[in-house]
Amino acid sequence: MPQTLTPTRGEASGHNRHGRYPVKKETQIEPDWLDVPQVAAITSTSNDTVRRLLRDGVLPYSKPGGKPKSRIRIRRADVDALMAAGYTPATSGPLAR
Repeated sequence: MPQTLTPTRGEASGHNRHGRYPVKKETQIEPDWLDVPQVAAITSTSNDTVRRLLRDGVLPYSKPGGKPKSRIRIRRADVDALMAAGYTPATSGPLAR
């Protein structure tokens, strides 16, 4: 018979086994800040296209770490505004994916 694990008293209440720190629960909340692959998926483009939009100043971004190798973050509102302005990826030609 397979063993089933039941949460301890602390785990069931949302705390770790010592009862001190809340356990991080998975949420389905849409993030306010996105990274390059997420923006590429939303806009149906490649990561390179998103980076080109960032480089050309079409899409504003932030680097929260302030270091050259910090991850680029793009506000969801800016992506939504880009899409509302009528941005559509190329469907034919050399820039098509």
